Amino acid sequence: MSESFIRNCFRFLPVPLWLIAAGVGVYQFVQLQSAAAVADAARSTLEKVFPYAFLIGAIVCLRLAYREYAKAAAEIKEERRADVDRAKLLPRKEVERKPSTLSDELQTKLQDSLRVLQSCGVLVAGDVNFDTIAQDATEVDDFESMDLEDVLRIVHGLSDRFHHPLANVAFFPDSVEMAEDDIFLYVEEFARLTHQENSLRRLRLQGIAGGKVTMATRGEFPPSNAQVEFELHGIEHKLAFTMYSKNAPLGLTDQLADVFASEGRCFAAIDCGAICVAHVSRDAFKVLNEKFPGQFSLVHS
Repeated sequence: MSESFIRNCFRFLPVPLWLIAAGVGVYQFVQLQSAAAVADAARSTLEKVFPYAFLIGAIVCLRLAYREYAKAAAEIKEERRADVDRAKLLPRKEVERKPSTLSDELQTKLQDSLRVLQSCGVLVAGDVNFDTIAQDATEVDDFESMDLEDVLRIVHGLSDRFHHPLANVAFFPDSVEMAEDDIFLYVEEFARLTHQENSLRRLRLQGIAGGKVTMATRGEFPPSNAQVEFELHGIEHKLAFTMYSKNAPLGLTDQLADVFASEGRCFAAIDCGAICVAHVSRDAFKVLNEKFPGQFSLVHS
């Protein structure tokens, strides 16, 4: 077991203890009420009220359990964010760079696409370095062509490799096993792209009727089967969508685009093996459509 796993277990340890205490309180309340039902009706006021002290205590314990859970979850989230920030600050180990194996034609196409993406604000200074991308591209795939999807696939692969989130771009998995954390990633990344991550609270996922989500399989188009809930700037949001076992969720990104919308900016999406969502100005979106006709689509409900 890793040190972080053990540390996280200790962080959550108070939660089950408070839940057990709440269960004991409810049990005592039920027992006393049952005993009172068969006892003499001539009981004092104190005897009648006393069982409710256990019920109130149980409610307090539940509240404390939730507070401990929220505190532990916030600490873990902050620790992960710090790890990412720390990784950005670490000096990259200098290694001997090998010449790019991409042909001159592919390198030219790659550079032209990167320039357009940078001029439109999809990529910003510090996100990418052409020499690094050209040299490391073949670690992502053996490219025989270099269209926009290929360029973004390279950017995604190197971003993952160096644990370097891109300022205006988020990549979401597709055609892989989906779990609760993957859905939370959608919400957290939309918040990050719009600089609202510090106002995001109480993320929760459940089935559309409560309880566990019954995920759909590829090729099915059922009604919404899941609901993600969260608070943003103190306002509660509940977004219903269709969750698949091995595909990206249906209907979630559109609703998140509406929730996190800001004046003059929009979300543009493209499928490059993963779902790539860029947060750009509306003028930039028009330029993207001119340079890459039909490639990017506007995300909205």
